[in-house]
Amino acid sequence: MLNRGNNPGEMGENLPAVQLGEMAAADVGIATGVAAGEFHTCAFSNSRSGQFVGSVKCWGANGSGQLGLGDANNRGDDPGEMNLLPNVELGGDFVAKAVVAGDYHTCALSVTGSVKCWGSGAAGQLGTGAKSAKGNMPRQMGDALWPIDLHKSVPASAIAAGGQHTCAILTGGSVKCWGSNDKGQLGHGDIKYRGDDENEMGANLPVTNLGTDAMDEDQPATAVAIVAGTQHTCALLKDGRVKCWGFNEMGQLGLGDVLARGDEMDEMGDALPAVELGTK
Repeated sequence: MLNRGNNPGEMGENLPAVQLGEMAAADVGIATGVAAGEFHTCAFSNSRSGQFVGSVKCWGANGSGQLGLGDANNRGDDPGEMNLLPNVELGGDFVAKAVVAGDYHTCALSVTGSVKCWGSGAAGQLGTGAKSAKGNMPRQMGDALWPIDLHKSVPASAIAAGGQHTCAILTGGSVKCWGSNDKGQLGHGDIKYRGDDENEMGANLPVTNLGTDAMDEDQPATAVAIVAGTQHTCALLKDGRVKCWGFNEMGQLGLGDVLARGDEMDEMGDALPAVELGTK
C-alpha cells in the first residue's frame, strides 16, 4: 500500500502498469476505458479484434461491494491479487460499453442501453428502491442484479456517478438522476432522495428539466454528455451550452455565486443559467 508519484524516480518506466490478467478469453490486460471512485477503480474492455467483449474488472476498497465480486474484501492491496482478479459478473445478456464509479458504488451501461449498479445503496444510488448494498454477498451479481427501471425500457446512452448519486442520459437526450439529493444534485427542485424507497423509479422518477433548446425554443433542451461530482451534476447540451446544478459552495456551478441550484422549486429549466464560458 505504497503511494506512487510523490517521490523522485517513481514515474515513467519505474511506474508499473496495472496487471489485469485476462479481461476476456485470449485478451491479456487490454483495457479500453477506466473509471475512478473515491477509493476504488474499474477498467473495462469493449473490443477484441473488432468483436465486442464488455469485460469489467474493479479493484481497491470494497467495504460496500463496489467491486462487484460477491464479498467485501479489498483487492489490489496485496501481492498476487491483480492477475487473479475476476471479471465482474453482469449477466449473460449484459455486455458493458461504459463504467462509472461513485464514492462507494459502481454502474455499468450495456450496449443495449440498460444500466446496472452495485455497491452501497444507502442513498438510493443503485436505483433499486431499497437502501441495501449489492455485490457484497454471493449470488447478488450476474442475472440476479436487475437493470435499473428508467421507464418503459427506454435505453440509456450515457451514465455518470457522483458521490452518492447517479444520472443517465436516455435515448432522445432527456436526463434522469437518482440517489442522494441533499444539495439538489438530482435537479428535481427539492432535496428528496430518489431510488431508496419503492415506487420512486421508472415513471415516478422525474426527468431533470433542462429548459428549452437555445436554437429552437419550441423544443426542450437535450443532453449529449453528463458528468457528476460529489454533490453536483453538469450536462453538455446539444446546443453547446453547459448547465450545472447541485452544491455550489466553491462556485463549482460556474454561476458567479455560491448558491445551490436544483434544491428548490423554480431553479431548473430556463431559470437555470448556462455556464458563461466567454470567448476564446
